[in-house]
Amino acid sequence: MIMNQKTVSRITGVIFIFFGLALILGGNWIYNSWKKIHDGCTETTSATVVSYKDSIRKSKASKTTVYAPVYEYKVNGTPYTGISDHSDTSKPFAIGTTIQIHYNPSYPDISYVTPVSPVIRYASFGGGGVMLLIGALGITGKLTGRRRR
Repeated sequence: MIMNQKTVSRITGVIFIFFGLALILGGNWIYNSWKKIHDGCTETTSATVVSYKDSIRKSKASKTTVYAPVYEYKVNGTPYTGISDHSDTSKPFAIGTTIQIHYNPSYPDISYVTPVSPVIRYASFGGGGVMLLIGALGITGKLTGRRRR
């Protein structure tokens, strides 16, 4: 079956719209999930970095070890341990360093070090918006690649 250029453009447009919407909705869902957890953490306390949890990030080209701080803190005399949800290729704190953490007073075992950044939301909206635009141009036939004479 041979498809003409207009049909291919429309199919490509639908695919771009699908992935654009998935990117926007997925990024927004991840951001809101993190924010919901962080919004409940209204109290702060001091914690001590006791170790690092290391993991490996793999890509096609390489493997990179990243480190997430493991910290201990007390709430009303009860000890808790937390692991930062942000990891880095370097260890930003020396073992024994005192850091400020946020925790949920109703569930003190829920805590975080770094507040959630809206960057993931902006990136998903920007990338998804571009894909939606390309998809709309493809569906309307404005992205056929033909030059006007």
